[in-house]
Amino acid sequence: INYKLTGKTFTDYSLASRTLALDINTNYWSDDMLRTAGVKENCLPPIIKTGTLIGGLTKESSSACGLREGTPVVMGGHDHPMASVAGNAYNGKRILNSCGTAEPYLYVSQRNASIPKTNLGQRVGRHPDPTRYILWGGIVSSGICIEWAAKRLGMCSDWGYMAPDLDYDYLFSRCADVPCGSGGVLFTPYLRGSGTPNWNPMMKANFIGMNDSTTSRHMMRSVLEGLSYQGNIIIKMHEKLSGEQVSEICSVGGGSRGSLWMQIKADVTGKPIVTRQVDEATGQGAAIAAGVGIDLFKSLEDGSAKFEKLDRTYIPSQKNHDTYNKIMPIFEKIHDAVKEADISLHKFNLEN
Repeated sequence: INYKLTGKTFTDYSLASRTLALDINTNYWSDDMLRTAGVKENCLPPIIKTGTLIGGLTKESSSACGLREGTPVVMGGHDHPMASVAGNAYNGKRILNSCGTAEPYLYVSQRNASIPKTNLGQRVGRHPDPTRYILWGGIVSSGICIEWAAKRLGMCSDWGYMAPDLDYDYLFSRCADVPCGSGGVLFTPYLRGSGTPNWNPMMKANFIGMNDSTTSRHMMRSVLEGLSYQGNIIIKMHEKLSGEQVSEICSVGGGSRGSLWMQIKADVTGKPIVTRQVDEATGQGAAIAAGVGIDLFKSLEDGSAKFEKLDRTYIPSQKNHDTYNKIMPIFEKIHDAVKEADISLHKFNLEN
């Protein structure tokens, strides 16, 4: 895209990290990786900082897209790291949580911090500010679990009975009076396999602990709780690897409008959840980078602070947090307990 717009090829450190060809310790292309892959360095674009002015729109591109020739083109970055810029998630105190189809949790380090020697099943890469590293853990099928639960447990379309479309937040709010722990029902959010820390595409979603008093509302609440338990595992890993104590979580994306889910997430993690007035954090992060490129902001961090508009803050309930702390060790055992059965069922489905 940079080449099409300006005739020049560049990438940034967050995008270069995703190629697996960047040595994130030196911030240069890795000689070992390129040699092993048989790729010459001159085949790859130069790496520049996010927010660097690349050049102006060429005459050809101007007539193709309708923007004025010479319009500044500024280096952007990878999607979720750019969302962390908009979320003002810096210095390891605020984690960026993006609630979409998948659900990544991003820890952003302080400047020039040493990169952990291990990753515990998380991705490690460079932030759009290359003096910082990112720890990146994610739930593969977060929004998919929410959509599945709403359609399968809150409506009857699978049986040919068409119910009116309901607002998801309203639907899940009907589970607010279900006690913490969903009557002993636990849900593993593996509808598309498991993500951090046990990456396995063959894992399946599971409901565990149901009995004859279990209702669909128990099951729906357990979906929100299962996603929150999995997120809590990732946050604890962030803290262990970085040596930092996370003080709050900034949730962005469409799922951040789900008030019950955000409150459960706060109660499970024991950390305040803040949401923003703008859902499209990735686009706003790109706008901040553009502002840096045309000297509107001094830095990404400066732009983040000036753009920040928080919406709501969800404060954890200590009573609920204590309850969830009793359940967390049980949830953490489920993956290994059901792994063999899940994999066998996956192979059965492939063969039949």
